[in-house]
Amino acid sequence: KSLRLLLENTRKPIWILSTSTQTLRYQLEMLEIIAGSKKNILAGRTQGSGIVSIIPQLILPDADIERALLYAEYNLPIRVTSCTVFGGNSPFTIAGSLTQINAELLGTIALMQTIKLGLPVFYYADLAVMNMRSAAIQYNCPELQLAYAALVQLARRYRIPCSPKILAV
Repeated sequence: KSLRLLLENTRKPIWILSTSTQTLRYQLEMLEIIAGSKKNILAGRTQGSGIVSIIPQLILPDADIERALLYAEYNLPIRVTSCTVFGGNSPFTIAGSLTQINAELLGTIALMQTIKLGLPVFYYADLAVMNMRSAAIQYNCPELQLAYAALVQLARRYRIPCSPKILAV
């Protein structure tokens, strides 16, 4: 329902998010209708892009791989996402977490290129820091700003587009 409302009311880029492969098929059909044909989507005339989430340490669920295959069938750009919590599912240090995030992102991007060579991908991360005293999760702190800046520099070094999420934090 929400994708339909977005497609009816905006021309901005939209993430095609779904919790199931079956739902994603319906969403891709909606994109086809808006674009006029699958051929137009394959030519890059679409608002949609996909997302694949990595579970640290470098685990890609089967459902995400199924969805990546569908995104690749439509040649939709994919945001390869690392959802890392410093001190939770990664080392607490910035350097240690960046090393893990970079390995996860590059490994998954390589997998996406194996699925379809030339598939457009984004270097993307959604970061948080665990407070070691209370175990509370912090989504905005100085360490994260440094980590996001470093991720942007890594994306530039690899010449992989960086998702705006990294730049917006």
